[in-house]
Amino acid sequence: MRELVSPPPELVTEGRFNHGSFTGPIPKLNARDAAVYPWLPMVFRGFRLKEWQAVQVGTERYFVIVALFNAKTLAVAQLKVFDKVEGTKVVYEKKLSPFAFRVPSTLTDSTLAYEGRGAKIRFGNRLKDQHVRVQFDFRPKGTSKGVSADFVIDTSPPTHQVVVQP
Repeated sequence: MRELVSPPPELVTEGRFNHGSFTGPIPKLNARDAAVYPWLPMVFRGFRLKEWQAVQVGTERYFVIVALFNAKTLAVAQLKVFDKVEGTKVVYEKKLSPFAFRVPSTLTDSTLAYEGRGAKIRFGNRLKDQHVRVQFDFRPKGTSKGVSADFVIDTSPPTHQVVVQP
């Protein structure tokens, strides 16, 4: 079994990722500081960086994944709902401008959100208070009904671990 250690103060130190498995969140998510392309100016390093936040939730009947993803050339707001009893899947996906939202540099106290074009996703990251609030609302699309939820995920130990493998 891999050893869990205390998290470092930042994701990247002196140009190198802090690889490992940690007992809690890394306070500063500074992936742009990695010396992957050290000859590139800092402003251009961000174009290669893919950033996202996603949450997966399951019950006996449903499996849900909600995500905001930014690939710098395209961003996506996505919700997938799998009904395990009926054997159905509903996908709500909005392709967005890469400027539609900005991924925060911390999960200890931040918000990542998108709202527009019939979709709303909001991650209220409060790991310093040991929870993440997830809200989403997608309006009806075609023959699919709309879907919305508002729930809080308890992240108090030992329910989570952070693994860094860039």
